[in-house]
Amino acid sequence: MLGELPKSFGKTFAVGYLLPAVAISIVILLIFETFGVNTHVPALFENKDVIGATFLTFAIWLFAVALMALNYPIIRLLEGYGRFNPFHLVGWRLTAEFRELRKSASSAEKTIGEAYAANKEPDPADIAQITDALDRLAAEYPDDEKWLLPTRFGNVIRAFEVYPRVIYGLDSIPAWDRLIAVIPKDFREAIDDARSLMDFWVNLWIGSVIVSAIYFTLAIVNSAAPRLWIPSMALAFSLFTAVAARMLAGNWGALIKSAFDIYRSDLADKLKLNAPRSAEHERAMWQLVSQVMIYRSSAAADRITQYRKHDVK
Repeated sequence: MLGELPKSFGKTFAVGYLLPAVAISIVILLIFETFGVNTHVPALFENKDVIGATFLTFAIWLFAVALMALNYPIIRLLEGYGRFNPFHLVGWRLTAEFRELRKSASSAEKTIGEAYAANKEPDPADIAQITDALDRLAAEYPDDEKWLLPTRFGNVIRAFEVYPRVIYGLDSIPAWDRLIAVIPKDFREAIDDARSLMDFWVNLWIGSVIVSAIYFTLAIVNSAAPRLWIPSMALAFSLFTAVAARMLAGNWGALIKSAFDIYRSDLADKLKLNAPRSAEHERAMWQLVSQVMIYRSSAAADRITQYRKHDVK
């Protein structure tokens, strides 16, 4: 689901890629002007150079297209994938936090269970403790420590990616390409809009880092650091955009989870399957479907026969 590009250069492209490209370009031009690098951009407007302005517009558009084309590796980088990803250096903090949250939930659950066993009302503090711990685990982390990623952004995405598997036995990554075929257009557009907002902040996040890198490179080359507020603000803004991207990823993920909740039965119909009434049996069915999609398993396909509609031969 992360590998999808916008279907057209429409609203999602404008919000997710073009606006960040414009903002990043303006700041880069400001940095060049600060170090006395002649970009000829001011002259384009002073002389009303239509050809030059058109070329500048096209260059920014190409930059936006490049951001779109690089969207998948950029997000993978920010999630923390890759053996040499620098985020691995700080990933231990999230592992410790994950373990502490699970420990907190387990401790509160035990205390509440003991209270009920003694026919007593549990302490509201224990209820608040387990509620907070479980809420954070569900929203910010995958279901098992082995799936943890070294960034908060990555774990928020992992949290909703594992949701269909945990609840229904359906692996979200291979199933998503099938599910979008049965999701109504208006709901798909809502998902695309949520994704474009996340991409907007992701690209500004990366842009802040690029801007800082360009500034410090020119500062080293020129042995000077004029307008130091520019990289200072860029680095501070990168922290803000990282939080915003994580929050918007959660909003996008909520719609992804809803899509599996609401439209998986439509997917079963398209696959000519009868979804069992029992949650346990439905989970077993989707586990077989996942095995077929992931491993190209003919054995799993044969076992799916028990769930196929009677009019399918």
